[in-house]
Amino acid sequence: MNRIIISSLAIFLITLSGCRDKVLITRQANSPIFQELTDWRASSFDFESSRDLNKPGKIYIYQDYLFVMEPMEGIHFIDNRNPADPSNMGFLPIYACADISIKDDFMYVDSYFDILVFDVSDKTNPTLAHRVKDVIEFDNYTALPGINEGYPIAAITEIDKVIVGWEVKEVTSQEFFFDDPFISNTFMMADASVETTGGSSTGTGGSQAQFTISNDYLYTLKSDVLAAYQISMDGSLIAGASITINRDTETLFPYNNHLFMGTTTGMVIYSLTDPSTPEYIGHIDHVQSCDPVVVDGNRAYVTLSTSVNCWGTNQLDVINLDNYASPSIIQSYWFTNPQGLGLDGSTLFLCDGDDGLKVFDRSDDNAIQGNQIAAFPSIHAYDVIPYNGVLLMTGDDGIYQYDYSDITSINQISLIPITNI
Repeated sequence: MNRIIISSLAIFLITLSGCRDKVLITRQANSPIFQELTDWRASSFDFESSRDLNKPGKIYIYQDYLFVMEPMEGIHFIDNRNPADPSNMGFLPIYACADISIKDDFMYVDSYFDILVFDVSDKTNPTLAHRVKDVIEFDNYTALPGINEGYPIAAITEIDKVIVGWEVKEVTSQEFFFDDPFISNTFMMADASVETTGGSSTGTGGSQAQFTISNDYLYTLKSDVLAAYQISMDGSLIAGASITINRDTETLFPYNNHLFMGTTTGMVIYSLTDPSTPEYIGHIDHVQSCDPVVVDGNRAYVTLSTSVNCWGTNQLDVINLDNYASPSIIQSYWFTNPQGLGLDGSTLFLCDGDDGLKVFDRSDDNAIQGNQIAAFPSIHAYDVIPYNGVLLMTGDDGIYQYDYSDITSINQISLIPITNI
């Protein structure tokens, strides 16, 4: 169940300051275009010819194939068996998608309130195998494509329908006019609360993932809810526990039969001893910041950044995991804007925003920043996946691939470019 509260700020201000009047105001606003839920779910998923990358999001590698999420719009299928010459195979349009995981030729993707399961045994012909309805807490309507940022968003009142687009038009709404001169009379639409009803083959996602697979379970992290699903032989899902985290959750990383969760206020650890019901084990807090996490051995690496919609600081924390119930910081390093990161053996790959990709020897916890192996500064780096000696990295201008089989001589071998820059 979802609840979208657009008018909470208005209610809060009314509590603090007397409201002189309520008035009807007509203004230009983004007005949602709706579709009946049954019609939306009846839509087919036709694999299209390849599209150029426009705004790549999450990346995922499976059996030498690269899957690139175009947030809210669909997934690019790329043949990456030759990383020096990747081939764009096609595009699967999936509205309101953001995350992906793959196991045994079944691909799991979120779409609005549902999880879709596609059979991708034939990479040129993905087919919908299952749909799990009403299990995703989808509440970020402003992430949907088509919003004109020059206008406010109109009240969302059709709670039993799906928003499939936006149009700017005149909208009349009831607004509050305050008699306090220090409170501006801005456009705040009233009454806008909305409620909406092991021998396997598993791929690898980046450090920004909110879908992940551990053994025979899919775990999803959406709107501060951690949900567990057992994966059946035919790819279908059996729901396990759904756990409210009570933090602003961001990322999910599986390791050693545990889930390591990045939140805006700290790293949280859950045990998968009972995989259907993850159990809280411990946490470590930090200042409010964006927070991807990766883990290897008894060390976790957490980047904190002041990226868009984040606050706090820009640093890398190295965390001791000798005791999962009581993790502790060993060392912190300050960077420009650290975001996604990846590990391979003693090598740490770090995306440092406008300062680009940086590569470090992490064998000495207290000297990581001084043990830089390589740097690629002319790229805004977002996230990485190290895979079989090849590093895949998402940048502002495309998906970069680097051969690091010789760590002393890392070379860029390809770029899948973005075309709208």
